[in-house]
Amino acid sequence: MSYYRGKVALVTGGAAGIGEQLVRQLSAAGAAVVIADIAGDAAVAVADDLREQGARALACRTDVSRYEDVELAVQTAVDHFGRLDILLNNAGVGLAGEWRDLELSDWRPIVDVNLWGVIHGVHAALPVMLRQGDGQIVNIASAAGLVPRPGMVPYATSKFAVVGLSTSLRYEVEDLGIRVNVVCPFNVGTAIFKNTKYRNIDHEKMLAAIPFRQLPVERCVEQILEGVRKNKAIITMPRFARFEWRLYRYFPRAAALLLRRRRALFREHRIADRPPKPSVSQVANS
Repeated sequence: MSYYRGKVALVTGGAAGIGEQLVRQLSAAGAAVVIADIAGDAAVAVADDLREQGARALACRTDVSRYEDVELAVQTAVDHFGRLDILLNNAGVGLAGEWRDLELSDWRPIVDVNLWGVIHGVHAALPVMLRQGDGQIVNIASAAGLVPRPGMVPYATSKFAVVGLSTSLRYEVEDLGIRVNVVCPFNVGTAIFKNTKYRNIDHEKMLAAIPFRQLPVERCVEQILEGVRKNKAIITMPRFARFEWRLYRYFPRAAALLLRRRRALFREHRIADRPPKPSVSQVANS
């Protein structure tokens, strides 16, 4: 795609899954890429592979929950390639389980990576793009940021926040030469389901019961890059995700039936109740 030729792109979480495929397709389209990932060795391996093919690629070990790391990744792009045209905030982590089965500490990595990681990326890249007079920020959220997800409340909370951040920022900076897009995919064939943390769920049986074929990651990224090229505010895929979003927006009563079916799916695979936690008073009196 000629739109990406000559551009400089930074992808967080760029060493695996959607992030790696973004890096590879952007590179194939003629972009220089910076692969920012907490898995530093994996990022280096991807960058080395791309350079062997004649691409311009750098790796930068980046924990997006640390602003200093993200700031360094942005500065690395500018120092080596002279500018930053596209930031793709892709890094994310998953969590599934009913609220009653979660610890308060379960929320921390979800918010730190999925939300603060995006905030850190925007905060580091936006001043660079404003000085340039142009740039594009692409935040990878989820269909869980458009439609509620019972059984995944912390994850949905973080993704709804990313959608709100992105759509609000889009209209704040569009007259300053900056484009902002948010991506909301559903059921993509990556390792996200394997790497998600599950609380009190027989997740293998639950995943086997999902009645949807996974969207190939290559096809997902093709649609992402096409939507970014067209500067769509919200980019979502596959077709079912778009259907579910419209159903929730325009026919909330019908959508409620689907949401209750999602809740039932979790309940069917929830492990038997754990013993209740002692209250503060019980602990104090023991």
